[in-house]
Amino acid sequence: MKIMIKTKIFLFVAFTSFIMGFMGYYANVQMHFLDDQGTRLYEKMTLPLGQIAGIANLNGSIQGYVWHMLYRCGKTGEIELLAQKISGESAIVEKNCYDYKATLINAEDEINYNKLIELKTNYFTELFKIVSLVKSAKKQEAQDLFHGVYDTAASAFDAQIDKMIEINVKAAKRESDENTIVCNAALSTMFNIIAGAIIMSLIIGFSIADGIGKILNRLIADCTRLTNSTLEGKLNVRGNVEETNFEFKPIVQGINNTLDAVMVPLYVTAEYVDKISKGDIPQKITDEYKGDFKEIKNNLNQCIDAITLLIDDANKLANDAIDGKFNTRADILKHRGDFKKIIDGVNKTLDRFMTIMVPIDELTQKKEQLKASLAEKEALLRELYHRTKNNMQVICAMLMLYSSQTNNSEAISAFREIDLKIRTMALVHKKLYESNDLSNINLKEYVHDLCALFEKSYGIISKQIELELNVEEISVTIDIAIPCGLVINELFSNTFKYAFPEGSQGKIKLDIKLTPEKYIDINYSDNGIGLPSGFDFRRDGRMGIQSIVSIIENQLQGSFSISSGKGFSCELKFKKSLYEIRV
Repeated sequence: MKIMIKTKIFLFVAFTSFIMGFMGYYANVQMHFLDDQGTRLYEKMTLPLGQIAGIANLNGSIQGYVWHMLYRCGKTGEIELLAQKISGESAIVEKNCYDYKATLINAEDEINYNKLIELKTNYFTELFKIVSLVKSAKKQEAQDLFHGVYDTAASAFDAQIDKMIEINVKAAKRESDENTIVCNAALSTMFNIIAGAIIMSLIIGFSIADGIGKILNRLIADCTRLTNSTLEGKLNVRGNVEETNFEFKPIVQGINNTLDAVMVPLYVTAEYVDKISKGDIPQKITDEYKGDFKEIKNNLNQCIDAITLLIDDANKLANDAIDGKFNTRADILKHRGDFKKIIDGVNKTLDRFMTIMVPIDELTQKKEQLKASLAEKEALLRELYHRTKNNMQVICAMLMLYSSQTNNSEAISAFREIDLKIRTMALVHKKLYESNDLSNINLKEYVHDLCALFEKSYGIISKQIELELNVEEISVTIDIAIPCGLVINELFSNTFKYAFPEGSQGKIKLDIKLTPEKYIDINYSDNGIGLPSGFDFRRDGRMGIQSIVSIIENQLQGSFSISSGKGFSCELKFKKSLYEIRV
C-alpha cells in the first residue's frame, strides 16, 4: 500500500495525539472515580463516624447533667436549667440518630442502627423518668433508678455507640485501603499506558525515519550513479524510475528528462560529426533548439553548408571536365579557410591539366578509333558465328537428305549421330551469336537447349525416359562448351542405344556444378541395364566411350570415372579456367 510521507507523519502525530488524549481521558475518569470514592468515604464513613461520635459526646454530657441533678444541685432553678439542657441535647441526639440513618450502606449497618434506636428509646425512657422524679423532689427514687435500670440502659446504649464507632472506623479504614489500591492501580495503568505510548511512538518514529532514510539513500545512490556514469562518458544511463519510491519518482523522472534534453542534441551532434567524417553529408538540422544548443546547431549547419558548397563546386568541375569544358573554374571567394585552399588547388590542377590536353585529345581520338574497330570486329565475329551455325545446319540438312536415300539402319544411325554432333556444335555458335558476351555462354541454358534437341531428335525422352536436370548457372568459353556438349551428346546417345532395350522405361539424371576449387563437376547416371561384368572402358569401350575419354583427358585435361551396378553412372571433372577468353 502506497502511503505518502506526509500522511505517515500525520498518522504518527495523530496516533501520539490520540494516546495523549486517551491518557487525559483515563486520568479524568480515574480522578472522578477517586473523587467519588472520597465523597463516599466522607458521606458513608467519615460523616457517620462524626455523627455517632457526636451522639457519644452528647450522651456523656447528658449523663453528667443527670449526675449533677442528683447529687450536686438542690435548688429548683438549677434543677430546671439542667432539665432543659438534658431535654435540648436529647433532641440533638434524636436528630443525629435520624440523620445517621441516611448513611447506612449495608444490612449489618441497618441491624446495628435499629438496635441503637431501640437502646436509645429504653435509655431515654429511664432518663426522663429520673428527670421527672428529681423535679418532683423524689431524689432518692431517682438515685435508685439511676443506679439500677437507668445505668443498665445507659451502659447498653454506650456499648452500642462504641460498637458502631468501631464498625465505622474499620469500614473507613477498609474504604481508605481500597481507595489506596485503586489509586495505585490507576497510577500503574497510566504509567504503563505512558510507557507503551512512548515505546510505540519510538517504534513508529524510527520506522518512518528509517523508511525516509532508505528512500533518500536510494535516491542519493541513484543520483550518484548517474553522476559517475556521466563523468565516465556513459551518457545513455538513466535513473531507475520503477524502483524509486512513488513520491520521488517525479524527481528521478525529472533528472532523466533533463539528461534526455541535454543528451539528444549531443547525440545528434555526434551522429552528424560521424557522418561528415565518413563523407556522408547529412541534411541540415531543422529541429528547434534553444540557448547553447542552438549555437551548436548553427555551427553544424554552417559546416554542412561549407562542405556541401565544396562538393557542389567539385562536382561541377568534374562534370564540366567530363563534358570537355576544361576552362571552367570554381570561385574560391565563396569558400573559407582550408576549403578555399582545396578549391584553389583543384583550379590550379585544372590549369596544369590544360597544358597536357593536346596529347590527351590525340589519345581520345585513338580510343574512339579503337572502339569503332572493336565494334566492327565484334560485328564480324557475330557474323562468323552466325554463318558457322548456318553452314553446320546446311551440313545437317545434307546428312538428313543422304540418310533418307538409304534403307541401311546402321547408316541411318550413323547419320543421326553425326547430325546430333554437328547440331551440338552449331548450338554453341547460336548461343554465342545471341549472347552479349562473344566469349562465354551460359552452360545451364546450353544444356537445357541441348536436351530439347535430343528430345526432338529421338522423340522418346518424354514418353519412356524421365529426364532430371540439375545444372548450376556457370559461364564457360567456347573451348569448354563444345567438347562438354559433345560429351553429353555421346552419353545420351549410348543411353538411348543400350540402357533401355525393347522400349523399356527408365530415368536419366544429369548434375553439373562448380566446385569451390573452380572445377566443373559433371555427374551422369541412368537406371538402365548397366555395363557388363568386368567391363573396362579403356579396353572394352566402343568408339563413343573412347571419344568421351579422349575429349575429357586430352582436350579438357580432366578426369573420367565410370561405375556400374544398378544402371550406369560416370563422373567428369575439369578446370573451368582451362582456356582464357580470347575476344
